[in-house]
Amino acid sequence: GGGVGGLTLAYALAKCQDVRVDVYEAATRFAEIGAGVGLFWRTQRILTALGLRDAVTALGSQFNDGYVPAFECRKSDQSEGVFIDTMLIKGGLTAVHRAEFHTILINSLSTVPNVGMHTSKRLVSYTQPVDPSAPVELTFADGSSATCDVLIGADGLKSVVRALMMEEMAKKAKREEDAKAFRDCIRARFSGMLVYRAILPSDRLAAINPGHKALRGPLQYLGKNKHIVAYPISKGRFVNVAAFEVHFEDEGIVFPDPWVSKVDARKVAKMFDGWEKEVTDIMSVMSMQEVSRWVVNIVKPLPTYAYGRVAAHAMCPLQGAGAGQAIEDAAVLSAVLSYPGATIKTASKALESYSCIRLPSAKLVTDVSRENSYNSALSVSGKPEISLSDLALRMQKCWEISHGRDDPLKDARRAVNLFGKALTSTS
Repeated sequence: GGGVGGLTLAYALAKCQDVRVDVYEAATRFAEIGAGVGLFWRTQRILTALGLRDAVTALGSQFNDGYVPAFECRKSDQSEGVFIDTMLIKGGLTAVHRAEFHTILINSLSTVPNVGMHTSKRLVSYTQPVDPSAPVELTFADGSSATCDVLIGADGLKSVVRALMMEEMAKKAKREEDAKAFRDCIRARFSGMLVYRAILPSDRLAAINPGHKALRGPLQYLGKNKHIVAYPISKGRFVNVAAFEVHFEDEGIVFPDPWVSKVDARKVAKMFDGWEKEVTDIMSVMSMQEVSRWVVNIVKPLPTYAYGRVAAHAMCPLQGAGAGQAIEDAAVLSAVLSYPGATIKTASKALESYSCIRLPSAKLVTDVSRENSYNSALSVSGKPEISLSDLALRMQKCWEISHGRDDPLKDARRAVNLFGKALTSTS
């Protein structure tokens, strides 16, 4: 896939002179949809190691090593809002326009050799051979085919690669309950969260409120079962807005509507009637913009991220972790696949090492991001109401676990060491 995860991995691998990379994108061109994306410290470390720091910070945000103020959090579902706390996050938040970040990756790929870029290539099936020295065979919807040594699915929540991998594991499972568990990891289900997205021209917001905080930095406006995230992007020319509506009672259902759809912006604005003025000012501008509704879906935790010479898993889309987790995958995968001992015959062990390191880390982020989605909605299931100070402590802890842990480059080294030990024991 040609999104943030796929292109970052392609660039990281292509910097190794003896690795050939082919990127297959289902769409007719390489492009990115969506609005803003947050890049936190762990992601910043990887992008710096890849030599992309200057290109990213040129978009208007800085990378930081220490703890710096990120989101200001407010309780806003009332006429007079209440300050909760300012989240101190390691590295802070580097907020960029997703399409601009995607363009950086595309441009960077044009500078490295050994990369093939293919559009209108929707995967239909793959075949892993019994012979470890034979290639994996790919078949596409247009009737064409290709071969590869390793197949990486960076194709999103509706991943064809993940679905095929889970089905392959299910067919080879010895117990029916295992087969069912593998198949349960294929279909994405509703997280209980809907998000309404828009990009506001900053001058329109400034016209009605010149001192609006969202013109200067990231804000979280919290309320019962709703919250808003807003921050400037594109060197302050726009404000990215994501307004969340939660229905946790429907968590786990198969959502019947399209995942992304256009909606009446005025109806979205009305959902926040009675909130504090900063919010109603945002909604006043948003009501004149094009607004899309995104259904936030998730998949059940996978038992493994790799099977044979195929790897795939779904990202956690909550707490700004989706793009970051994809980039962390790219760092670990590129480390093991560019290791001198990586060959077509040892590729399955390389992917196994990647999975062993990344699976627990990604699951941790998924779990704490899920917890923080409840925090943001002031909706902690089964627990009594808590004070705003206690809420701030819980949110701070979630942000720290998700984005301020150890250097992610250590994960790449741990995966390489694990792979090296596997090669030694085999030989």
